[in-house]
Amino acid sequence: MDPFDKAGAGGEGEKRYYRYAAARLSAYSNVLWDVTNKYQIFRDEARANRMGAFLKECDPYGHPMSVHGHERFPFRTSPWADFAMYQAWDESGGHVSPLGR
Repeated sequence: MDPFDKAGAGGEGEKRYYRYAAARLSAYSNVLWDVTNKYQIFRDEARANRMGAFLKECDPYGHPMSVHGHERFPFRTSPWADFAMYQAWDESGGHVSPLGR
């Protein structure tokens, strides 16, 4: 069973994966946790909150943590979310980068 499909979301398989990631990577000083990418496509806010809190518990070093979203960040009052991540891009190619093309 896929721990990341809808039936396995937040279940023991997914928690095992998060525990493993925290155990394997937490000792590194350059870790920044992104609980999930584009959570709103695959999961709901409740699942992101559950897994964010769970991962925060699993990380003994307290690395910064957030969730990757798009236009809005509904986790600003969640105890596990340390900062907001936003993403914006111009899919039609009309934006000129400050670095040039």
